[in-house]
Amino acid sequence: MLNEIKKMPVNRTLIAVAGTVILPIVTIFIITTIYAFKLAFEVHGQPDETLISQFAENLSSWLAPVMEIILTFLGVKWIQNKVPEVTYLSGLFFAIIVVAISLIFHFAFCEAFHLTQLLWIALVLIVGALAGFTGKKAGIME
Repeated sequence: MLNEIKKMPVNRTLIAVAGTVILPIVTIFIITTIYAFKLAFEVHGQPDETLISQFAENLSSWLAPVMEIILTFLGVKWIQNKVPEVTYLSGLFFAIIVVAISLIFHFAFCEAFHLTQLLWIALVLIVGALAGFTGKKAGIME
């Protein structure tokens, strides 16, 4: 397993992990900003901060996990473009890094951990492993 992880290109892996973790945050920020501008134009002044906060919370509760799942798959595939021998263990390793960093961000900026987040974590791990498993030969027929 360790030899397989050593084959992963460090720069490409770090870029993919950073993109997988940061892109959902930036996307939610941009959508929330657009929503705040929309509210400001509707009321011709300062919008209700409670509405904006609720919107951002509702949006982030489903959009961030969905984007992380999709970007985890794409990140592993991007790494496989460079190193086709990447298998499910490398994909799982990539997903573990993504989940760990996402949890750090979550605990730094959010108040509570919900049980539904365990589902998202499990899905990210499964998708990471599946993305690695669908690689060239999947490490099975060697």
